[in-house]
Amino acid sequence: VAVPEEKVREAEKHLQETRRSAATEELINRLFGLEPSHDLFDITCLSFNAALEKKYKKEFVFVSPLGWGRWHLKTILNSFLDELPLAASPARLPETETTEKPQLSTFHEFPLKIYLTWREVLSGGVRVPRSLNKELSHAREYTFLDAEENKSYTVFYYPTGCFLGLKEFFLVNNIPQGTSLTLERKGPGQFNFWLKKSKKKISVPQLNYNPAEDRFTSPGAEAFTFALPNKIIFLEKETLAQLLSLNEQREDRDLHDLLVLIFQNFSLESDGHSLHFLRAYHLVDVLKQTTQEDVETTLLNSPEFSTSEKKKGIFFYQEPRKAIEEVRPELPIEAGEAPALEAPEEAVLEGALPEEEIEREEILPPVPIQIAPAVEKVKVELPPAKEKPVRKKKPKVEGERGPRPRKSERRVIEERIELAEGEQEALAAVKEKEEAEEEIAAREKKEEPKPAAAKEITFGGLFAEKLKT
Repeated sequence: VAVPEEKVREAEKHLQETRRSAATEELINRLFGLEPSHDLFDITCLSFNAALEKKYKKEFVFVSPLGWGRWHLKTILNSFLDELPLAASPARLPETETTEKPQLSTFHEFPLKIYLTWREVLSGGVRVPRSLNKELSHAREYTFLDAEENKSYTVFYYPTGCFLGLKEFFLVNNIPQGTSLTLERKGPGQFNFWLKKSKKKISVPQLNYNPAEDRFTSPGAEAFTFALPNKIIFLEKETLAQLLSLNEQREDRDLHDLLVLIFQNFSLESDGHSLHFLRAYHLVDVLKQTTQEDVETTLLNSPEFSTSEKKKGIFFYQEPRKAIEEVRPELPIEAGEAPALEAPEEAVLEGALPEEEIEREEILPPVPIQIAPAVEKVKVELPPAKEKPVRKKKPKVEGERGPRPRKSERRVIEERIELAEGEQEALAAVKEKEEAEEEIAAREKKEEPKPAAAKEITFGGLFAEKLKT
């Protein structure tokens, strides 16, 4: 079926007036006066779709595959982004090699939990991970159903990875930054969504947006809402004031430099300049638009940042150190002074170690250097076998306290005393054994001469004397 150009222009005018998408069935009924029951209805719908897709694809965009499809004007669809925070130019990515890919920011299925940023709140939009773009790109128009209020909203998906169309909902409910919004897919073009709420209203700060300068400002006003933001991600009033003061420092900075600026000002110094990557993302996004994936990727591939092994999502920041010649200049070695017992490689690496590791190396001296000479000294200076070793004490001036020996020296002294005492005990045992043997030998020697004859003589003499009497 031929589709005259005037029919196409009539459809274009209708879409401009309503600023809403229209189903192919609706346009065919309006333009050609055909009902769905008509024999030519289906073939006319097919011909109309083919004409718009081939001849008029610069003006029209196919937004939904439901039924015979839905159409909208590209100019109107793109105009929804005008002057919104989500339409601002993104932060420049650093020119570094990407060796590690994001893990915490990659999602491949629904339901999906999203923590709204200030750009999303003031745009009435929801950003989704790029990993879901393929699944969502088959359509541009979706229906979001508020599961609690049972109210539906028409939203549009953009290839940049965001939905637009919830501005009215955000304004009515005073949705703050950091609010948890969950998306659950219910059909090809439909999602259910809900927010995490509190039982009582809470006070939250408000921000305004200047699209000409891509800058957020604080009017100083507050709003009350039942929406409950995440405690870790939520930016308090004081934090926002400090963050907005950094707007002048954001120019000519890429995402890496912006993250360094954020960690220097908002990380916990007491915990090794630590910060959760989602909070860092929400902070950076106020200064310059970015994505959750880009923030995690930049943190993973920058040497200044390291991940926590115990706490998921926590990153540490350490400022790059200067060369060791600048930090600790070499001192000239005087004549007769022994060089340090340190390998050249270890000396160079010491400047690159964190402060905690350097202190740990100073507190715990290397075992082989101190213990080996001490043991050898014990063997050489052992006291004579039968003499009790005497500990020589260094005379101290009254009121003066001598330096405390190191742990290794005390250990050597204890080992020397134990060896000496053990040797003395062994010698005493040998001596006791020898004395016992000598005593037994002497006793046996005394018992050897048996005075039998003498006893007989003595016995006979006595008997004779009794006979005499």
